[in-house]
Amino acid sequence: MGWKRRMFMKKFMMGYEAIAQACVENNVKFAAGFPGYPCIEIIECISKENNVYCEWSANEKVAFDAAVGASYAGKRAVLSMKTVGLNVAADSFYAVTGSRINGGMVIFICDDIGRLAADDMCDSREYALNAEIPLFSPGDAQEAYDYLKFAFIISEHYEVPVFYRLSSVVTHTGMAVNIADHSPKLCDKSFGTYRYFPKTITGSIAEMNKDSKLYKSFADAAIDISKRKENILNFINNFVLNRVEYNSKDIGFICTGTAYNYTKEVFPEASFLRLDVLWPLELDKIRNFFDNVKDVFVIEDGKCLIESRLRSLGCSVKNKNMFERKAEIYRLSPTYIKNEIYKYYGKPIDENIPNDDLPYRLPVNCAGCPHRNVFYVLKKLGVKVLGDSGCFTLNLFPPIANIHCFVCMGSGMGLGHGFSKGNKGGERVVAVCGDGGFLHSGINSLMNVCQNDGKGVYIILDNHGLAMTGGHNTPGTGKNINGETVKPFSIERFCEALKIDCTILDPYDLNLTEKVIEDKLSMDTPQIIIMRHACARRYPREAKYTLSINYNKCNGCGKCLEMNCLAMSRNEYSSQIKPVLNQKMCVSCGICEAVCDQKAFYKEETR
Repeated sequence: MGWKRRMFMKKFMMGYEAIAQACVENNVKFAAGFPGYPCIEIIECISKENNVYCEWSANEKVAFDAAVGASYAGKRAVLSMKTVGLNVAADSFYAVTGSRINGGMVIFICDDIGRLAADDMCDSREYALNAEIPLFSPGDAQEAYDYLKFAFIISEHYEVPVFYRLSSVVTHTGMAVNIADHSPKLCDKSFGTYRYFPKTITGSIAEMNKDSKLYKSFADAAIDISKRKENILNFINNFVLNRVEYNSKDIGFICTGTAYNYTKEVFPEASFLRLDVLWPLELDKIRNFFDNVKDVFVIEDGKCLIESRLRSLGCSVKNKNMFERKAEIYRLSPTYIKNEIYKYYGKPIDENIPNDDLPYRLPVNCAGCPHRNVFYVLKKLGVKVLGDSGCFTLNLFPPIANIHCFVCMGSGMGLGHGFSKGNKGGERVVAVCGDGGFLHSGINSLMNVCQNDGKGVYIILDNHGLAMTGGHNTPGTGKNINGETVKPFSIERFCEALKIDCTILDPYDLNLTEKVIEDKLSMDTPQIIIMRHACARRYPREAKYTLSINYNKCNGCGKCLEMNCLAMSRNEYSSQIKPVLNQKMCVSCGICEAVCDQKAFYKEETR
């Protein structure tokens, strides 16, 4: 979409659209990130603006370093990643937070509150609190839009990166956003005259004798972090970014992020202190709120971080871990908040809550997914799989259920190397990762295998992109974020440079796949198998025929159902295990035909 500045208008926008709009209006010139829910669309929306350079970086650390470089060059920069992505970029993050920056820099970190699509129990706010950098936590699209102006002012004026904590609720909830003219007064800066060093260096400089020649030669890199904190706190107080709403003095709530909207809905008569900037904390305002309200509860959309800090400062918080983040899939809601408060006061709770006993369907790969074929063969061979994060990870669920462990994106090859060194029992094991995971961070593990005389079989599932995030390009697809052709990274040529044996197969050839894996398992040198077939969703092929089932030949063995294809299900009205083919979902890949010993599947040409 093309952004046009209009003064004082309302427009219905999703949270990620409002954030992208604010980036463009605030003169952002560089945007980088790595695809991952719930923040993918922020970079995608910004990329539609011609005046902003955007990229999907190879991984989150690369994106972080690139954004820092753009800031040093004097440009306003943003970067976007999910919570676990910040784990990848943590080294750069902590180094930069103790340094000066030049052009304004805002870090969008998106938490998946409720774990609807993520596997983490992280709360990204801990990073900002530990690093002691400004932490914004908007509660809806309007606030996400409004606060970005202040974030850039703080970033440039105090030469510090600003942490902008978002959530799946903020980015993927729509509302009418009031768009005003937010033309920034501070635009492009010239290349910085300071020298920029990480905290380990600036900390050493700060301890030098201030009268020494050595200190004076490095004085431009020194930072008084305590003074910076005091100045930022004064700025936040002057602009009233944390707001107090006094109503009933019997009960009050200190809320962060989305928790305010939910709590206000069920307790409109209560007093509220909205903490939308969580570092530095306005302790005087917080203590004053406790002095004026009888019972104060702290509700956060995440872990009980602020509650714990206030309790440690001697504040009389009524709830203790009442709203702590839970391990099961869970989302903060008005009903949940109301019931917990009612329980505290011994009041009857609202029993009208969603039914948790609804049928649960396991996630599966798409119809025609080439990954499924590989895991079918591995299970047939009795091979254990050390996996990675990606579409293929869904094969840890029944009926294939043949991934025995995985840690995170890019971990498969490292797991395989470590297991091969410790495997004394002769277990038949392969390590698996996707092409996206390999290029993200698995590539380092393969170099480690080479350096440390590793063994084993390493399978790279190359479906030509990051399919699970929505089919985004990688360095291996030969396309950038704008769809422009670039030179693709060749996985096989990289293996060749490492002098590791590499075989390329089509996973739809089940017989050859089975034979090659069996042969590779017996070898004493590291073996790479690239299973290359494009994602069936991103690159749909034109079906030249449709598949049908001859039930006179079908003996109900269930082999085709073991493939766990989304287009096939069991006939519930048959006493035998008879398959039913959904023609609307079937992509005519023919894999069910290949595994059927009875030749019950037959082709009909399309017209």
